[in-house]
Amino acid sequence: MKLLHESVASGDSWPAKMQELVMKSIWKLVRVFPNWEPDIDFDAILYEVHVFMRDYPTRMWKEAQSDIPMRTVKTLLHTMVKQRGSRVLNHMTRIAKPEESELPLYLSKYIKVSQLGRVVSRVGRRV
Repeated sequence: MKLLHESVASGDSWPAKMQELVMKSIWKLVRVFPNWEPDIDFDAILYEVHVFMRDYPTRMWKEAQSDIPMRTVKTLLHTMVKQRGSRVLNHMTRIAKPEESELPLYLSKYIKVSQLGRVVSRVGRRV
């Protein structure tokens, strides 16, 4: 996350290929999250996501040339919710004022979507 933050902050001074490699690395790590879950520091990751979202809020991405860095962050959050469910909200311990962050909004949204998906799949099995 720190490298992604740094690549966005640098603007054009980082080659686009470097930013792409950072994002691809995050995507690969997200795929193996289930294998690493006991060793993952969710608190640290959520703090870094909070810092990223604080410095680059959602409204900024609407005007940006590419929103792939933000979509990468959203994919990471969605995967964390799939792993921990609503318990992921307990890992925001390093964020001083969570009510001032966009992060809880995204987490709550993904939790609702995840819970709705479980309900729909259960109903589908009964039919």
